[in-house]
Amino acid sequence: FSIANNDVIGSEALIRWQHAEKGNISPMEFIPLAEKNNMIVEIDRFVFEKVCQDIANWHKAGMKRIKVSVNVSRAELYQKDFLYFIKRIIKKYQIPYESLEIEITETMAVIDFANIKKILQEIRSLGIGISIDDFGTGYSSLSALHKFPIDVVKLDRSFLLSAEKDDNGIALLKMVILLAQKLGLDIVCEGIETNEQLDLLTKLNCDYGQGYIFSRPIPEDEFRNNFLK
Repeated sequence: FSIANNDVIGSEALIRWQHAEKGNISPMEFIPLAEKNNMIVEIDRFVFEKVCQDIANWHKAGMKRIKVSVNVSRAELYQKDFLYFIKRIIKKYQIPYESLEIEITETMAVIDFANIKKILQEIRSLGIGISIDDFGTGYSSLSALHKFPIDVVKLDRSFLLSAEKDDNGIALLKMVILLAQKLGLDIVCEGIETNEQLDLLTKLNCDYGQGYIFSRPIPEDEFRNNFLK
């Protein structure tokens, strides 16, 4: 959401497992298992195609056009046919590349800088946006901002929690926001839950926010009806 006017400007695709007997299973449980069993690429591709299908349906219905970010695993980035897969699915659903944003974690990026950078440049050249998620949890945060071909920085909520504790936390949050903006990057603060946090980010001129104060994760049909009409 835009912090300035509260308008929805984008969304993030999340996955949940509705188990027949155990109910809702968190991705914190099944994603590590999928990575261990080499099923994570299948999940990545399922989510990517579902997102493209949803975007196509929204556009056909004349709904508001926003960008959707899709999380991609390191295993998927290394697939030789990853770019071909992206092009094939987007062509299948006839949606603009600019409708999508690929989201990676900062930790993932710094593990294999040279190769990841090359892959991201190729993706970005198509017109797809690139965002770094959980920014601030890795060990080379500031250098990642200017070395990687990215468009969006998503600040980990730990920045916001630190800013609530003391002036040093506020100064750090302000510095990171200003730095990202100086580099021409959009900045999204994650985990906003209270009006006090929102007021602070407004004072610090943060661009965008994500968190429960705006909306909890909701099913696609509810999102479409509440935010795209």
